[in-house]
Amino acid sequence: GIKKYKLPSTYHSHNSHGGLRGIFFFENEPYGFMMAKTVGCQYVSIVNLNLSREIFRTDCLPDYRKIHYNSIGGASLHFKDKILLTIGVPTNDSQSIRNLAQDEKSYFGKIISISKNNLKKIKSNKEIKLLKPEIISIGHRNPQGLAKINNIVFSAEHGPKGGDEINNIKFYQNYGWPVSSYGTKYDSFGEENYKAYKNSHKKYGFVEPLFQFTPSIAISSLAKCPNKLQEYYEREGCLIATSLKNRSLYIIILNDELNRVIGFEKILLKERLRHFANDLEGNLFYEDDGSIYVTIDNNAVLKVSFIFKKFSEN
Repeated sequence: GIKKYKLPSTYHSHNSHGGLRGIFFFENEPYGFMMAKTVGCQYVSIVNLNLSREIFRTDCLPDYRKIHYNSIGGASLHFKDKILLTIGVPTNDSQSIRNLAQDEKSYFGKIISISKNNLKKIKSNKEIKLLKPEIISIGHRNPQGLAKINNIVFSAEHGPKGGDEINNIKFYQNYGWPVSSYGTKYDSFGEENYKAYKNSHKKYGFVEPLFQFTPSIAISSLAKCPNKLQEYYEREGCLIATSLKNRSLYIIILNDELNRVIGFEKILLKERLRHFANDLEGNLFYEDDGSIYVTIDNNAVLKVSFIFKKFSEN
């Protein structure tokens, strides 16, 4: 069946580059993460889709002419009694927007948590107008993937020119953007003006990425591997990621302590891979045979099945 939802009048698609950036569910109720706009203010909000009602809004973005809507984030994940949500800093060339990632009073460039108990209250009590999420980590550029293994949270984050990251998310830590990155600046030109970001994170008090891709693969979605891949690689420490630029799935193998990337395997699908199909708690949805579903950028969905052949030792 098909159900149509009415979005609030503040919904802002900006020629389809902003718009609805993510969906999550709580008690079977759908919520949307979207770009929004009122007079003189562009921001991000969370909307109860059944009620067409905003329940959270960020501060207004400065320097609105330089907003890059594809950098808003929008990944979500159920984690114990919370729902985690990523919010990026939507820009390529505005330093004032970039700097919001280090501003502890701003929600941009953060991973936030929403209390499930507070979500229940705001649904049943019309007097409560807006949620007040908690900021659990700062210093993020454009985190578009969230996953968990044994209650350890991982994120996938777009770098600038290089420096795509897999991060182990530790609560109340700083991940460095826009000070430290293994990528380089888009707007650097000329020998005098060319300056890279600081490479080291640890030296400046930030958390180092678990792994970084340079050149960028345009990493997007992230999930714990389906059981079939865990069995094949003989470990629970297995993440799977989508890539836009490299048009591939990446299977990322972790050590038993889940604190080091041993390596990765690239599976070329020749399509810009956007999102995994997830279940209602934000985890990867897969069939009994291990098949998964991936959205691609030409308005289609791929079903991906993993087939392993057994060879005789002789």
